[in-house]
Amino acid sequence: MAGPQQHFQGFQQRSPGGEADRQLAASVEPLVKRMAKVSSIDWLPPGRRPPPSALALAGQLRVRVPHAKQMEISGQTSPKEKTEVQTFFNLDAERARVKKNQGRKRKELERIEAKLGNGQFVRNAPPEVVGKEQAKAEQTRAALDTLQAQLDSLAGERG
Repeated sequence: MAGPQQHFQGFQQRSPGGEADRQLAASVEPLVKRMAKVSSIDWLPPGRRPPPSALALAGQLRVRVPHAKQMEISGQTSPKEKTEVQTFFNLDAERARVKKNQGRKRKELERIEAKLGNGQFVRNAPPEVVGKEQAKAEQTRAALDTLQAQLDSLAGERG
């Protein structure tokens, strides 16, 4: 676990939200840097696979704090130095956190799908309301996919 004075680089992954996500990220960057104890927050280039990391979702924005030293992630170390990677978050706790978040998202999706499956709701609600619920269901499904991918990426890591 990292000490209170250690700082690492964090990443944000490009998301379908585009510019809105960049504005959201910029507005909370100082807080995220302080809370996550990261010295900088960078955007991953399109198509680049994120490093093993702790993941937080903010809408469709994915905020990651990598599990290995940034020097290794950016390829600035020699192969010898790569053996000295330190973990600075508890992988078992991160897996448990992701599973718990998956459970919450599944319950949320069940609630939304039950509402959308209720013929009376669909007939009586304004089309905008039904549309918002359908959009929420899609966003929740996307979040579940992201969380499953995160869990899969942590499966091979050792804590």
